[in-house]
Amino acid sequence: MFYSHHQKFIFIHIHRTGGTTLVNLLRHEIGNKLHCVSQHGNVLSEEVELLQKYPDYRVISIVRNPWDRLLSWYALFHKWNPQDLETERKKLEQFVETDEAIALAEGSFHYNQLEYLTSPYRSQEELLLYPFEDFEASVKTLFDELQLPLFEIPVLNNTAKKNYQDYYTEKSKALVAEKCAKDIAYFNYSF
Repeated sequence: MFYSHHQKFIFIHIHRTGGTTLVNLLRHEIGNKLHCVSQHGNVLSEEVELLQKYPDYRVISIVRNPWDRLLSWYALFHKWNPQDLETERKKLEQFVETDEAIALAEGSFHYNQLEYLTSPYRSQEELLLYPFEDFEASVKTLFDELQLPLFEIPVLNNTAKKNYQDYYTEKSKALVAEKCAKDIAYFNYSF
């Protein structure tokens, strides 16, 4: 989690949602007024105390289509050994089926993004959630709300952009639908 007393916000950085880019933009504008407790801290960690301690702070995050997000998480760990599409589809299926996503993050990865965000200290309606699918517009809106200048949005910590639908088998598609059912229902995501 990141927070700023000056701007009165708490940012929950969900894996593979552009958070590294956003944090760097915020650091550029507010410098040492942006504090980091841990990069991917969330309401399931001890950092939930921040939400309790600062009830008047805005809680912000970026959310992403779960099929796209899982492919990006997979690609981050496999980008140095790309394979043909059919092999990648089988490897992605295994990645999802065996919960390798959770193991690689040492327990800090959650399939449902709502698990990073839902706490007794903020209702879901109080959260300021921005869609990754329109990242540039989301960042501009956030910076407008924080009354911060924004000149350029760099791309950091990215993986090669892939059409996520191409990488899923019927089985892996169904597994993600099952594992991410809360997000799919709440955010109205579709494959």
